[in-house]
Amino acid sequence: ANMQSWLQNNNYQDAANSQTTKELYKMLKIKRLDAILPNNLVMDEIIQLDPKKVPLQSFVLRNKPLGVYFHNAFLKKFPGLMAELNSAITHCRGH
Repeated sequence: ANMQSWLQNNNYQDAANSQTTKELYKMLKIKRLDAILPNNLVMDEIIQLDPKKVPLQSFVLRNKPLGVYFHNAFLKKFPGLMAELNSAITHCRGH
């Protein structure tokens, strides 16, 4: 929603609503959209897995850390989740 708003506020008035980055990528490939503003890591993975890639140019508009929020009731059901998640994040940051 924030990315959609940014596009509309920056004169991309014909921006399409989509539920997934994969859908946006498909619309970009068939030239239904001229530009999309997805999470670059997600988009890079989608492009990497596409056997019928099309030439695209990209740049990182803003590199901003993301947060994840859990309800305490959820964490009580999965008491080891935070330690496992923090370990995975540490591993990913090392790459």
